[in-house]
Amino acid sequence: MPIVDSSVLVAFVNESDELHGRAISLDLRGGVINQLVLAEVANVLQKRVKEKRKVVGEIKRILETIPVAELKEEDLWNALAFFANNYPKISFTDASLLAQRRRTGHEILTFDEQLASISSS
Repeated sequence: MPIVDSSVLVAFVNESDELHGRAISLDLRGGVINQLVLAEVANVLQKRVKEKRKVVGEIKRILETIPVAELKEEDLWNALAFFANNYPKISFTDASLLAQRRRTGHEILTFDEQLASISSS
């Protein structure tokens, strides 16, 4: 059960994204996201897509497709440590994925090369 990063979700819903084809070939129903990833995707879509109905529809589709695995308090503390150790290379949201991976043992599904590099080390 991979933990899905916002880079994959944005490419999944954005047909003009160069990674869209790669994203739609993935079975995201087997993955999970966290609250920070969902918020990040919503913010990116709000900036890139001007039509409110389309943005809200895509967020709804994500919520219907991929379960949200809640971050625990320990995840947030671990995310802060990852964030501090890798600052400014990764965002706090990316750090939350690393913390979630630490707790669950699940891989991170991302198109972000920096996050993938840190995740595999």
